[in-house]
Amino acid sequence: MLSRVLVATALSAALVSGAAIALLRTEYVGTNLCGYAIATIEEASAAKVRVDRCTVDPTRGRLVIDGLTVGDPGGRLEVRAARVFVQVVVRPLLQRVRLERLEIDHAEVKLALDQTGPARPLIRMSYNFRDNDYKLAEYLGGVLGRLAHAMNPTIMSDPAVKRGDYSVVPYQSTHNTGGTMSGADPKTSAVNRYLQAWDADNLFVMGASVFPQNASYNPTGVVGALAYWSAHAITTQYLKSPGPLVHA
Repeated sequence: MLSRVLVATALSAALVSGAAIALLRTEYVGTNLCGYAIATIEEASAAKVRVDRCTVDPTRGRLVIDGLTVGDPGGRLEVRAARVFVQVVVRPLLQRVRLERLEIDHAEVKLALDQTGPARPLIRMSYNFRDNDYKLAEYLGGVLGRLAHAMNPTIMSDPAVKRGDYSVVPYQSTHNTGGTMSGADPKTSAVNRYLQAWDADNLFVMGASVFPQNASYNPTGVVGALAYWSAHAITTQYLKSPGPLVHA
């Protein structure tokens, strides 16, 4: 379940970014918006992309891909979708794109897992930006920089794009969640509703890693609430009678 959720999220992000960037940067791609969107998906997935048909309605912010295939059979990544429909609202003056609708029909996803040593295989994920991401950031930074200069601010620093490997140490507002997700079934989750590990009743996991999904908004409030919830169960139930708090 975790692998399917992660892969579906990654696929959705790649598809949305392809459509959104294509609609934002028309001066770079002219009328070939489909080609630009497909190239963005290809760059994000580092795999071959093939489509049966692609149509775009830039005035309505719509992109439709029929017969999408990413990767090769038996390779690291293999994604198939009968139809992908994306609709966004573009606000050029605000440099914003809002996703209005995303549909992926008959999606099939296969992802090769990293198996190093005796541990359980893990999904290999990378947050490193690619060339297309840097170009987008530099372009938008330049536009916003010119607007800011025109406002004659008292203090202003020139826009700068940070390069290099991704790091979780400095705060970057990424809101990464999941990894030891909670649930009602030990077959599809790592901890129960009290954040107690299914496989070790004396282990309780705190933090955003227990989120089964990412709600996209700041997770701090929910993290704190879950910590209080789990601590209450530990002090009122577990310490009085150690053992599983939920029996599957």
